Amino acid sequence: MLKNKKKQYYIAILYIIAVYQLVGSLLGLFFLFKDSFLLLFGYPLVFILFLIVFSYGGYCGGMLFKQEKLKGINLSLLNQFFQFVQFKLFGFGLDYVSGTYLAIGLTNKPNLSLYYYQADLRSVFSFSFRGTDNENFILINLIALFIFLMLLYIKKKFKKMN
Repeated sequence: MLKNKKKQYYIAILYIIAVYQLVGSLLGLFFLFKDSFLLLFGYPLVFILFLIVFSYGGYCGGMLFKQEKLKGINLSLLNQFFQFVQFKLFGFGLDYVSGTYLAIGLTNKPNLSLYYYQADLRSVFSFSFRGTDNENFILINLIALFIFLMLLYIKKKFKKMN
C-alpha cells in the first residue's frame, strides 16, 4: 500500500515536470516563429536546429505522460542537463533555457562580478562560435539543476520499485 502511494506521488511529480517541459517547449516554438522566422530564409539549418531543440523538449514532456516512465525520465534528464549550465567564454557559448530559470554564476558584464543572478520566464537557445564580443559568463540554472536531481532521484526509486 505504501509502495503504491509513493509511486503515485512520484508519478504526480513527473506529470508536473512534463507540463513544465511542454509549456517551455511551446514558448520556445512560439518565440522561434515570432522572432526568428527570418532565420528560415537566411539560415535554414540554424532554424531547423532551433526547431529540433524545442521540439525535443516537448517530446520529453510528452514521454513522461506515457507508460514508459523510465524512457521519459532518461530523455528529460538529457534535456535538463543541457539547460543547467549556460556559458560564453572567449567567443564560444551555449545558452539553452526552456521555461523558467533562476541562474547564478560569474560574469564580466557590465564588469567582473563573482556573484551574479538572473530570474526570468523565457525559452531561448543560442550558441556562438568565435564570437567577437568580450562578454564572458558561466551561469548555473538552479531550476534545471533541481529538476535534473529530482529526475535522478525518481529514476532511482522507480528502479527499486520494479
